[in-house]
Amino acid sequence: MLTWVTPMLSGTAPHRLIEAYNRTNRRLYVDRYRSRTDVTHDHIATALSWFRLPKLENDELVQTEERRNILYATFPVPRGIAEEEAMPIMRAKLTHTLQKSHEIKIITFNTRSDAGNSAALKAWLEAQPESWTHLNVNTMLISAPTHKIDMYMHANENKRSYIILNNLDTPSVVFKIAAAIMMSMNKFGDDTEQFVQTWLTGDEEKICTLVDEYYKNYDEQRKQTERKTAIAELGKHMTQSRDDEFKRRMSQIETTIGQYLSEISTLNEDLNRVKGEYLLYTLENNNEKIKELETFFETCGSKLEYLHYSNNRLYFVYNTSLMYYEPELLNRYFESTRDNCVTTADPDIKQLLKEIFIDKKYTVLIESGAYLDINNARVMFFNPTDVIPMDELNGIANPHHKYYNCWGDNAPNITEAMINKDYITAISTVFAAMAGINISDTAVLSKFVQDELQRYNVIPFLKNTETGETITVDEYKRRYQDNASNAANQ
Repeated sequence: MLTWVTPMLSGTAPHRLIEAYNRTNRRLYVDRYRSRTDVTHDHIATALSWFRLPKLENDELVQTEERRNILYATFPVPRGIAEEEAMPIMRAKLTHTLQKSHEIKIITFNTRSDAGNSAALKAWLEAQPESWTHLNVNTMLISAPTHKIDMYMHANENKRSYIILNNLDTPSVVFKIAAAIMMSMNKFGDDTEQFVQTWLTGDEEKICTLVDEYYKNYDEQRKQTERKTAIAELGKHMTQSRDDEFKRRMSQIETTIGQYLSEISTLNEDLNRVKGEYLLYTLENNNEKIKELETFFETCGSKLEYLHYSNNRLYFVYNTSLMYYEPELLNRYFESTRDNCVTTADPDIKQLLKEIFIDKKYTVLIESGAYLDINNARVMFFNPTDVIPMDELNGIANPHHKYYNCWGDNAPNITEAMINKDYITAISTVFAAMAGINISDTAVLSKFVQDELQRYNVIPFLKNTETGETITVDEYKRRYQDNASNAANQ
C-alpha cells in the first residue's frame, strides 16, 4: 500500500496515483542487504510511483514508462579492510548489478560503514566523467547536519543507472532520491520543478493535491469532449440513417422495376411517392433537430453524470430521486403472516422502509445507467460503476433495471421513439423509468432490501425530505440504535 513520510489524516489518494503505485510495485525489484532502518518496500514503491504517472503533452496523456523495470539495490561499503581489497569488491558488485536487464537501476552504497573506502569509491566514480555524471543535487538531498550524500547517473538510450553514496537511510531520504531522479529525467516537462519540490516533502496530502490539480483540466476537457462527441455522433446517426434508409428503398424499387416489367406502372408510382418523401425529408431543417438534442442534454445539467457514444450505442448515467411507487403496497408486506423480505428484515431496516415508502421522511437518490442500442432500437441497463468509482457514487442503481433489465410499461414507448429517431423522447422515458420502483414485484423489492441496502451501505443516498441532509444506511442504523438506547434508558 502507499506509504508516505507524512500521511494525511483523511481522504484517499487520486486513482491515477494508486494505479501508478500498483504498476510500479509490480515492476519493482528490491535487493537490500539486512538493514535496521525504517525504510520499507512500500516506502520505495511509493517514492517511485511518479515513474508510472502519465504526463500531459499537448493536452493528451502520454505513458512512456509503462513496461520499464526498476531495480532498487543497496550495498554496504566493506569495512575494516584496506582500499586495495575493498575496491575490487565494490566494483564487482557494481558490474554484476549493472549487467542486469532492468531499464532503471538505483544502487545505493552505505558509506556510514567505512569513511576511507567510501572516499575511494567516490574518487573512482569522479575519475570517470564520461561514464558517470555527478548530479548537482546534494543540497536538495541533505536531511541532517551530518548527512553526506552524492549521486551519479549514467544514461544509455532508454536505460538509466544511478549510484548513490549515502550515510543516512530514512524514508525521507528515499523520497528525496526519487525526486532527484525525477528531475534528472525531466519527467513532467515544464511542471517537473513543481513535482520535484512537492515530492521532496514526502507529504501525502501535498502530493495528492498536486496530482489532482495536474490532471484536473484534462479530465474536465475530456468529459466535455466526450459529451460533445456523443451529441454529434447521435445527431449524425439520426440524419445519416434516415438518408441511407431512403436511398436503400429507392435502389430496391429501381431494381424491382427492371425485373418485373409487367408491374412497371405500379412500381413507378411507388418510386415517385418515395422520391416525394425523400424530397420532403431533404427540405427539413436537420440542423434544428441536432440543436434540439444539444439543448436537451444541456438542460440535464449535472444530473447527467456521464454521456458517451460508441459503436452505435449511447451510454449515459443519470441522477434522480425515487418518485414513482405505491406506498400502500408496502403495508401488505408488513401485514403478511408469511415470511418475506420485509418481515424478516432487521428492525432498523424495517423502520427505514417505513420512513422511505410510507412516511416519506427519506427520499432514495438514484444514480442509474442505461444505453440505447441505436441499430436494434432497444434499451439496456448500464452499470454506473463501470465509469464511476464506487466511493464517488451519489445514489444507487434502480434494482428493477440492474438485476432484471426490465423497463416495464416504458419499454414499448422507448422502442417506438427510437424507431422514429425521436431520441429526446426515448431518453426522457428512460429517465422517468429510473425514478420508479414496482413494490408489488417481490423479486425487485427483495433485491432492494437484501442487496442494495447492504452493498451500498456507505454510499450517501438517503436524503432527509425535511432537512435536505443526505446520509448512508450505516449512519441511519447508528442513529436508530442511539434512539433505541436513549429510549431504553428513560
